[in-house]
Amino acid sequence: VMVSFFPTLVEATKGRAAAPREIVWYYRDIVGLPSPTILGMKARYALRHLFPALKVSFVLTVIGCIVGEMVLTPEQTIGELIARATSYSSETLRFLAFVVCAATALVGYALIELLEEVLCWWESPNEET
Repeated sequence: VMVSFFPTLVEATKGRAAAPREIVWYYRDIVGLPSPTILGMKARYALRHLFPALKVSFVLTVIGCIVGEMVLTPEQTIGELIARATSYSSETLRFLAFVVCAATALVGYALIELLEEVLCWWESPNEET
């Protein structure tokens, strides 16, 4: 979990700082104080950095869960299935377990991609950040 938390935190912080200073100054001149409008505007710029970090974090979390399951060996888990397939030298079972893990990571990645499309509708996917 820590492997996926810190990249997300760093990217979200970097995204909040990515708001152009001219726009922040413009809003501060209009409103006078830092307001929810400025925080919302900074959050809009942070989303552009947050979603790629979430995609990487989800895949790293799936990998971390599998490794944790293999080390702790609770029953009825993918990690335990991989460990059992390794001990029985069952290449087919191990391959199928890895396919399930990859499918889980791909589905999560696609869901985060869809959420990014819905929440960041104003950006084109080819736009440079």
